[in-house]
Amino acid sequence: MSNHCIPRRPTVVGCGFVAWDVVLESSSVAYTGVGGTVGNVMSIMAFLGWHTIPVVRLGADSAGAKVLSELVALGVDTRRVSLHRDVATPVVYQLNTGTEGDHGFTFKCPHCGQARRYSDALLSDLGKTTEAAPVRGDVFFFDRLTESSVLLAEQAMANGALTVFEPSAAGNDDILFARALRASQIVKYSAERLATSVMPELGVGFVEIQTLGAAGLRFRMRSIDPAWITISSIRLDAVTDTAGAGDWCTAGFLHLVSRHLRGGLLSDLGYNEVYAALRGGQAVAALNCQHTGARGLMRHAESARVREMLSQFDVDATLSALTNDLSSWSEAVAEEVVRYASGVKPSSEKHTSASLQTCDGPFGSGLSLHMH
Repeated sequence: MSNHCIPRRPTVVGCGFVAWDVVLESSSVAYTGVGGTVGNVMSIMAFLGWHTIPVVRLGADSAGAKVLSELVALGVDTRRVSLHRDVATPVVYQLNTGTEGDHGFTFKCPHCGQARRYSDALLSDLGKTTEAAPVRGDVFFFDRLTESSVLLAEQAMANGALTVFEPSAAGNDDILFARALRASQIVKYSAERLATSVMPELGVGFVEIQTLGAAGLRFRMRSIDPAWITISSIRLDAVTDTAGAGDWCTAGFLHLVSRHLRGGLLSDLGYNEVYAALRGGQAVAALNCQHTGARGLMRHAESARVREMLSQFDVDATLSALTNDLSSWSEAVAEEVVRYASGVKPSSEKHTSASLQTCDGPFGSGLSLHMH
């Protein structure tokens, strides 16, 4: 027996929105799968080779069973996912318009009209919450404001883990929001949903990432320089569905930036590492836009090939930074993404079998949306 140690996989713990996604195109089901910000990020990072642990309550219903089953199939550690009869698993319907990947979302079933929404109850009563907090060298990711999620973030920071907050809104509890920001080393948010003014001055090493839709994103490390650095988006000719792009960007970014955390300390990072990791995140996000569904790329590309591409980006970025030529490297990444995309056929299949029903009508996973 070999005495060589097997390298430990990096771990990310996520607490927040997990749902079952149903994508509809012309009243037909085009895609179903685990969704929600945390559901997507945990699934994508498992695809990238990470040990991922979502912490969430789901309903003891057919939707919850579907989510749990797919998470297991994707290699996600589900020990902290529990099913309960007092809550309902969220079901998100995505309505694709067929124009440049445009889409809308609703919780309301197009067939029966019932809505199964996100509730903070899905993140309450999580048991011995702080025991799930990651340690130094690992990552904690959260996107919803509840006492449990913020407690986990605070414990993770105390343990030396990298803490990442991706709020969709500031919420009504200013004190809880302030606690969440203090417990976060990286905050990523949409300029369309949150104003820069809600982000107070934070500590050394804090990274602020603001997404700008089709224009790309910008970031800054205010403890070093208050100026924004803008990174334009990567545009492909074939855009099928832009849903999930932000979650792919987050996952790709964390996958790459974690390589440069010496001792797990974000303060060790410089602008070059953050810039390169975000560009890598944009690369996988652009590739996913070729496919239907928030995680369509996972169903049409090999994990090893995507990881190899990201690794090469990282190596090339390190070499380019030595000559202060990251701008040219960034353009080269976009060109490589276009080449990669040309070798992957965009998805256009429709899944219309009865196994993909989500209520008693034609739109989903055989789910009974009337269970309590």
